[in-house]
Amino acid sequence: MKPLRDIFWGFILLFFTINFSVGLAKVVILPPFVGYLMILSATGRLKPIAKHFRKIDFPLVALSVFSLITFVLSLMGIPIANQVDPVSILLILISDGIYLWMMYLMFYGLRDIAAAAGNAEYGTQFTDLFPFYVIFRVVIGIGLLIFPTLTILALIASFILHIVFLVRLSRFSKIPLEFTIDPDDVDPASFIE
Repeated sequence: MKPLRDIFWGFILLFFTINFSVGLAKVVILPPFVGYLMILSATGRLKPIAKHFRKIDFPLVALSVFSLITFVLSLMGIPIANQVDPVSILLILISDGIYLWMMYLMFYGLRDIAAAAGNAEYGTQFTDLFPFYVIFRVVIGIGLLIFPTLTILALIASFILHIVFLVRLSRFSKIPLEFTIDPDDVDPASFIE
């Protein structure tokens, strides 16, 4: 299903950005806000099927704006993510909270799609991942302040978790799904390649 493939590619852009430094400025190729906007577009086409996607706009827009601001600031040599001042830490914690909210809605939205296609059990492969996302985000957040070694282990585990999610999403996007959609709710052509 095309919107699911678009979500997959949006997450590829989120998880695998390429960064390099030029002096104080950090240059990002394919910045994360592009991935967030791609996901936002795809989830919009799935709202008639997935009730959790009807609530995902705010976190995706907020993360897009935050990502765009940090991208522009990093180009100007003003990094936010590497600072240890209270304002930067607060911004990072807020963005992590919004990110977890977005992932919660994403996982449960994917479960909604599986349920609408008559295979609710298949959707639990996504919802089962959410507690791990929470644990790793908390460990990484605490680890940055207290245990740097623990943070490295949590980052590695988080990377593996992202790969697991992407593999599951890729497989799910290739399954032919059948649902009944009210034609007044959505353009049926948005689901076709």
